[in-house]
Amino acid sequence: MNQTELSQTLNNVHQELADMLQSMPDADFTRAPNGKWTPGQHGEHLLISAKLLNNALKMSLFVLRWKFGKANRPSRSYDELVKRYHERLANAGKAPERFRPKEVALAERQQLCDKLTTEAKALARKFERFSDKTLDRSILPHPLLGYLTLREMGYFMIYHVRHHHAIVDKYAEN
Repeated sequence: MNQTELSQTLNNVHQELADMLQSMPDADFTRAPNGKWTPGQHGEHLLISAKLLNNALKMSLFVLRWKFGKANRPSRSYDELVKRYHERLANAGKAPERFRPKEVALAERQQLCDKLTTEAKALARKFERFSDKTLDRSILPHPLLGYLTLREMGYFMIYHVRHHHAIVDKYAEN
């Protein structure tokens, strides 16, 4: 996936999730099956993730490389990254405290969806500006996966949204 495809996919998956959250029945939006997160909390979790990555990507490449270094290996493929994520989740991987969502009231749904869309667009623009070389050379830390190249971080964000979207879809089936 080149930077344009990565950018477009990031934007699209976030928009699809926001559209689903917006259109789901009110009772489903606030329902937490078996003490799990509500769909609104899944959206809030993804918003927190997007905001933190957007903030990290506001740093210049010089600062990013000074702070975190450069990649010492090629970027993993999307499928390889997803496999690694599942391995880490299987080993009791959970969202660190700063990524855990607050309660999201029904009255906050529109604002959550708007913020998620806005952050996703900003994130997509940031990824669009990086060259393919930069995506594969610059790294950032991930709390569960360790250091990831920017390309891998983009892949993670795409999969992360898809992962939570699938969980919320299952809620609607029950």
